[in-house]
Amino acid sequence: MGCPSDGELLAFVDATLQAGARVAIDAHLDACPDCLAAVAALVAAQGLAPAASDLATTQHLADGEPRYVLDHEIARGGMGRIFAAHDRLLDRPVALKLLRANDPELGRRFLRERLITARLQHPAILPIYDAGTLDGGEPFFAMRMVSGKTLDRAAAGASTLEERLRLLPAVIGVADAIAYAHGEGVIHRDLKPQNVLVGPFGEVVVLDWGIARVGREVDEAVATTAEPAGEQADGVTRAGEVLGTLAYMAPEQAAGAPVDERADVFGLGAILYQVITGEAPNEDRTSIDSAAKSVAHVAGDLARFPDLPPELVAIIERAMAPAAADRYATAQDLAEDLKRWQAGRMVKAHDYTPGQLVLRWLRKHRTKLAVIGAAGAVAVVLGSLALWQVIVERRVAESERDRAETARASADTQRAAAEALLEFVLGDLRERLDKVGRIDALSGVARAVLAYQQRSPTPDSAHAWLQRSSASRLAGDVAIATGDFATADVAFTRALVAANLAALHRFSPRIGLAKCRAYLGLGESRKGLGALADAGTAFAACVELASDSSDLELREHLIASRIGQSRLARVAGDLAGSLALLDEVLPDAVARVRAEGPAGNAATDLASLRHERMNTARLIGLVPVVVEEANALLALAEARIAKRPDDVEARRALGNARLAVGFAEEATGRDAEAETAYLAGLADARAVAAREPSNAEWQRDVSVATDHLGALKLKTGHHAEALAWLRESDAISQRVAALEPNNLEWQRDLATSAMTLGDALMALDRGADAREALKKAIVIYERLAQTPNAEGRMRHELGMAYGHLGGAEITAGDRRAAAVALRRSVELLRESLVQGDTPQGRHELAAGILLLAQVVEGRDAARAAIADALSIIAPLRATAAENPELAELIVEADRLAARFGVK
Repeated sequence: MGCPSDGELLAFVDATLQAGARVAIDAHLDACPDCLAAVAALVAAQGLAPAASDLATTQHLADGEPRYVLDHEIARGGMGRIFAAHDRLLDRPVALKLLRANDPELGRRFLRERLITARLQHPAILPIYDAGTLDGGEPFFAMRMVSGKTLDRAAAGASTLEERLRLLPAVIGVADAIAYAHGEGVIHRDLKPQNVLVGPFGEVVVLDWGIARVGREVDEAVATTAEPAGEQADGVTRAGEVLGTLAYMAPEQAAGAPVDERADVFGLGAILYQVITGEAPNEDRTSIDSAAKSVAHVAGDLARFPDLPPELVAIIERAMAPAAADRYATAQDLAEDLKRWQAGRMVKAHDYTPGQLVLRWLRKHRTKLAVIGAAGAVAVVLGSLALWQVIVERRVAESERDRAETARASADTQRAAAEALLEFVLGDLRERLDKVGRIDALSGVARAVLAYQQRSPTPDSAHAWLQRSSASRLAGDVAIATGDFATADVAFTRALVAANLAALHRFSPRIGLAKCRAYLGLGESRKGLGALADAGTAFAACVELASDSSDLELREHLIASRIGQSRLARVAGDLAGSLALLDEVLPDAVARVRAEGPAGNAATDLASLRHERMNTARLIGLVPVVVEEANALLALAEARIAKRPDDVEARRALGNARLAVGFAEEATGRDAEAETAYLAGLADARAVAAREPSNAEWQRDVSVATDHLGALKLKTGHHAEALAWLRESDAISQRVAALEPNNLEWQRDLATSAMTLGDALMALDRGADAREALKKAIVIYERLAQTPNAEGRMRHELGMAYGHLGGAEITAGDRRAAAVALRRSVELLRESLVQGDTPQGRHELAAGILLLAQVVEGRDAARAAIADALSIIAPLRATAAENPELAELIVEADRLAARFGVK
């Protein structure tokens, strides 16, 4: 063995070593004259020492001179000073900490610090060699001398971010040491870069345990004394006051409240903040009051450093969360996240974008991807994830398996790559793409996943069958997003079969969850195919599974099932039944949010439910309900953003809620208030989109908001402003739609933008440009109308586009072209009214018929059209007072009826 440490030799002399260690050192002394001489000197020194307590011990050697020769002061804190010194007994440098003042209270705390530090045996915590009093009576304890500089000075001396990041291992070392201390029941309570020493070879030492708190008291004689709060004049630790350093102190500690390990987690976050930014956090904390009241999140400060690694920013934000409950639960959790970042793994605190996840997966599996080839790797970056290439190569390798052992090895490598990629697609990437509404980005992967699993051996476990079910649902979700309902139906059917086969192996709550999700997908696909009865059966099956289950995650799907059933009722024209289905689950959804808070899945489900209620109420003409739901959505979103101010999805939800409020204000004729709400929603959408300009879904939010503003300005006669808003909306829609030509919603946005832009151009007397824009919208809608859609939404909107074109042709003086367009509009809108009889549908159809009455040949044809319009709007007259636009239409219908003598 090597020479024992100083601490081991002291323990050997004190007879405090365990038997095995003592035997080993005893044997070493027989062969090491130097260690034997040191032990002899220690024995002699102990023989000279008085038998009094530590605080009365003198420190002299046989020559009568002091054992320790003090040199210069190297640091000082709230209770003591630290000197460089020389230990004459063992001929070595040491650090001596001396009590700063002759004060009984400080003396007790000084002794307490010595006892706490002595019990902590960790490489990053200085060991105590000796303790006693000097000739002048000053209590002291001797520690290992460590050369280096404090962490704050090291960070200040780093001129670039790259240099500061090299100090991250030191921060990890501190976090590990604090995690160890917490395990021993000790909380430091004064963590700051000034209390961390960094040596020239990477050594890290946590200093100053003078105000540490112990869960199990060290000794009754030095039990924790009362620590009253008081003013901090200069931000440093002072005995008898609130203990700690204000700039690095957790809010609850500054407020004098009881603290636990999470106060040290805050301090670790503050250390990390200063290390990677070069600046101390919370520099505005000049008093205890300001520190106790300072609960501002650090995100605003960190935004000043745009080049910081986002994962480290997320770690700091979590560690320094104002509320202790929002921080890392332990210092060990924080240390592990830092180690994950250092190793290139995903950290738990960071909310990764899909692009970041793909690049991380690429870096992790670059060796496997090299087997696939560079083309596959490039495809991954572009979003296809190269799974198809993996599968093709695997198939080729398997067909040649018998040729040579090298071919088998290659196939195994490729299979491992495919399986790893499959786990990634079905796990992290799927979750993140769902979160930003970009599941369609996996369109090239979903079918490849299905094909891969179809060629794979038959699963032999419940887990493998559930994975196959998950893969099939992925393909189905992608197909739904691109409007391919037939492919989606096949995929969801496979998902259900796989879930049923999983049940043959063993029972698991995940099986019921997989079944319910498959049924939800089947409901959507069969609704899209027009098989409404089958869709209803599928939704009902999920309702049955969710209602009878005690599994909370499964029960959450009850809301999605009821929403599906509600939409089917709306398609069938049963608006009252549609609203009743939503009302049935509303109380439970509200109760879940009250129990779980506004930041979880329950709040997301409740928001979806309220959006559906608002849309259904709009179709029924229940304007007060529309207003009620819009305000409820806003309150829910505001509570969520208050809880998580930096959550991008919370900010999106707030923007959408403000747009809903704007719609409600507009429905009640409060156009100025509607504009204010729309502008607020647009600001939220822009803020989110700026975080990642390549995120098409976030850009789409901006397009929707500008479209709302443009339509409002058009309605209120501000045509030039309307045109500017609508051009911006159209430009965004074009960019987004070009990314995925098969995305139904994005193509619909493009058509809607073109139609609204045409209306604005007409208002500015630019008839030719207007008709060109409207015809563009019609071309897109005609194509989209070929997609099976049980709700008939695309054919309905195509009818609206033809109606707008008819109006433009009337203005241009081409009555024949107007009549052709308006007849097509009336045909499509009448078809939509048959599918779902709603007040809004009657309003739109009657308006189209009245326009047609103005251009048809012959007075009798005009009279017949007017009579038709009157009969359609007759049931709506009672609600005209609540709807200004409807009231205007009724006045126009009555005017034409009087003109043509229609009763």
